[in-house]
Amino acid sequence: MNVLRYTKADELLKIGIILFEVMFFWGLSSENSAAQTCSCAGPPLLSSQDIASTTRGNLLTVLTFDFHNISNLYSGSEKLTNRSFHRYTGSFLLEADYGITNKLTFISMLSYVHKERETFHRGVNTVSNVTTNGLGDASLILRYTLHKNRFGQQYEITAGGGVHIPTGESRQESADGIQYQADMQPGTGAWGGILWAHASKTFLPASTINAFAILTYQFNGSNDRYRNSNMDYHFGNFLIGTLGLSNKFGKGFQYTAILRYRNVRHDEINGNDVATTGGRWFSVAPGINYQINNRWTARLSGQIPVYQYVNNTQPTTRFTTSVSLFYSFKKNPFSF
Repeated sequence: MNVLRYTKADELLKIGIILFEVMFFWGLSSENSAAQTCSCAGPPLLSSQDIASTTRGNLLTVLTFDFHNISNLYSGSEKLTNRSFHRYTGSFLLEADYGITNKLTFISMLSYVHKERETFHRGVNTVSNVTTNGLGDASLILRYTLHKNRFGQQYEITAGGGVHIPTGESRQESADGIQYQADMQPGTGAWGGILWAHASKTFLPASTINAFAILTYQFNGSNDRYRNSNMDYHFGNFLIGTLGLSNKFGKGFQYTAILRYRNVRHDEINGNDVATTGGRWFSVAPGINYQINNRWTARLSGQIPVYQYVNNTQPTTRFTTSVSLFYSFKKNPFSF
């Protein structure tokens, strides 16, 4: 039974890593030649949002594979023994950042999401599986740099806002015509708004350390996913706060060390809280970037909760891992 529990997750993770490796070597050669609901399983559209801005006329593209293991079971802050289910989400995220000016950047993001939940029925020794996949939601964001980092004043402040667009499927059904739960759908089916702020500080020439802070708030609209009734489903608004340090080491390498806080409000049905949604998470998120050349950069990162409090009893994050590949159409090095 344990073999079945992890095989499909491992296969999806391997697919993402293989795709990353193919893109990595292609980029290098091209340059040289020219049942329970939860609040932790939504499409991670904001996961790559720690680049403040790009230069005027440059297009920066990012492809990310994100693997999210959601197999822990918590009641409040207490970890419970989970012998009944295994759950994960695998997402491909495509992002494009275009520098309208040296201070104004336009960002677009689109996702493809695969979700799976395996439930183990011990009494009858059977396994049931729910799998959904499809186009996820999209986001459009504008950012403006209020203060550019320069040697005499080594700090940068950027703010922005945008819209969360419900391009993803949100009404997928089983073969029996039963609609899957909202948190198992590839998309939210609801419009939303995004507010974003970024501040960073450098310390040249004394040190190459870069300190940064990011604040993101997303407020969500309602989804009329219950088509045969007057019920509206509203995903909980959420706040993400990030504090981090980065520094160069070796030739072309850079590490990042991040502490992240996430607060998610209850989901609602017709204004009434869904009991098994919402919570608070503190996580550590280490990462390594490698600048292949002056167009291509690769990133490997992860995230592990160090404290989590969920409302009622919910499946929640065990770990997250991501691989990303960045391509800059201009041969200008950029900073994370």
